[in-house]
Formats: sequence, C-alpha cells, structure tokens
Amino acid sequence: MNEAVEKNLYPGEIPIPPDFERHIVADYSFGAVRRHINRRTLYNLHLGITQNIDELEARGDKAFLSLKDRVGNLLSDAVANGVFKAACVYRFCPAQSDGDSIIVYNSGDKMFEPRTFSFPRQPGGERLCLADFVSPASLGRMDYVALFACTCGGGFTKEAARLREKGKLADSHILNVLAVTCAEALAESLHCDLRLEWGFPDAPETSDGDKLAGRYRGKRYSPGYPAFPSLEAQRDIFALLRPEDIGLALTENFMMEPEASVSALALHNPKAKLFAMPREEIK
Repeated sequence: MNEAVEKNLYPGEIPIPPDFERHIVADYSFGAVRRHINRRTLYNLHLGITQNIDELEARGDKAFLSLKDRVGNLLSDAVANGVFKAACVYRFCPAQSDGDSIIVYNSGDKMFEPRTFSFPRQPGGERLCLADFVSPASLGRMDYVALFACTCGGGFTKEAARLREKGKLADSHILNVLAVTCAEALAESLHCDLRLEWGFPDAPETSDGDKLAGRYRGKRYSPGYPAFPSLEAQRDIFALLRPEDIGLALTENFMMEPEASVSALALHNPKAKLFAMPREEIK
C-alpha cells in the first residue's frame, strides 16, 4: 500500500530552486535574527519564568523587567563587542522519495555524492513519514529539498566561559541561553530567506508571530527530533554542505560544535507538517 498516494500527500506543483550551488553567508544580519527570537522560549523555557511574559510586561512586573533589561544589555554588548556572529551554509538539491527514504541527488558538485535519508513512520494515527511529502521516483518527476546548517555559538561560548571564570554565573548562563535562542532564530530567519529564493515567499500579511508558529508553506526538520530521529544523518548533511567552512564541527556522537547551531532539511510541500512519534519509536 502506498500510503502517501492514498492520503494525497505528494506535492502538486513543484517549485524549481534558483540554483544548486552551495551558498555561504559568513556574517548574517543580527537585525534579521533578532526579529525571529522567540521570547516565550527564551524566558519561559530557558530562563524559568512560569507566568505569561506579555502580562508581566504589561503590568510592569519589576522582577521580569529587571531580567528583560539584563538580557537585553547582554545581547546588545554581544553584538557591539563582536561576540555575536551568525553564519550559515545552504544549498538546494534535486531529490525523490523511495518508500520511507528521501534520496538527495548529485547537483553538479564533484564532491557531492547522492545520499539517502531514511525516516520512521508513525505506527498509528495518520501513519506519516517525512518521505511522504517528497515526490517518489516512481512518478517519473524530480522534486527538490533544501539543506542548511547555521551557527552563532562560537563567540557566545567563549564569552560565557570568560564570565563564568570571573564568577558572573548568572550572566554566563544567560549568554549560553542567548546562544541557543539566537541559533534557533537564525534558522527561522534563514528558512524564511529560502522560501523567498525558492519562489514561494511568505504572504505580505504574515506576521513575525505567524512565522514563529510555523504558519507558512513547507517545514524544516532537524536531526534528533521525532520525525527525523537519526543523529547519524548529520554525517550526510555535513558531507553535502561542508559547514566546516563556517566553523562547525561534528563530534563522534554526531553532535554539532559549537552547540548553539542548527542543521535542517527543508521541504516545500504545502502539506508538510510537524507530527509526533511514540516515545518508543524514537531511537
């Protein structure tokens, strides 16, 4: 049974990328990153604020406003002193699906060999798999994906370590949190850029809040998350992107260094979405 065909999940019109070259942005704009910082993730998830931050801000909560000023000052200093430096590498690639796998093909680069990414399928519910959102080879047409890796963690890591050595533990912790938060904001901003380059820019009325909520065409998926659990896939992403050129390295456990970095596979399919996997299915 071809479940993707039954569900009509394969893309209809396939947008063709502008090129298949590897692109490096060595100094990504802080302004673009700042627009995509998720404040709730920053304060509620990472900095331990348990209440609604908009409500705290609206009523002038002194503790929250003090923390907000501290975070803002540390971030401003990081930008002014060169601690913040965002870089990314990305490319569009021809691709097709084959069962529960996506094959990413040679795009003209002699160092680029076709790679196969395999994904789990939900055992119940909608029985989704990422390969469902890419056109299969059996249909005789080419589809496309985008791959990227980005980081802004190197300077943050060094500065956080310096502050920790000076006994400024709270500021050191906040800087580490800002590194992770800015890396995710960088990934969100870069993905927005890719949609524009790919020919399906976000509608003019799309707000920053809509973007943070993922209300746009296509989705991005990172290794280690439920629909894309294989960290070993980082090895293939690194082979295709060569992000060592922007200071990224891969550990023996397939984790990225600096830690505040994001890699992802981006799909254009309007029907692509995030979905859960049972915990026992995530290896």
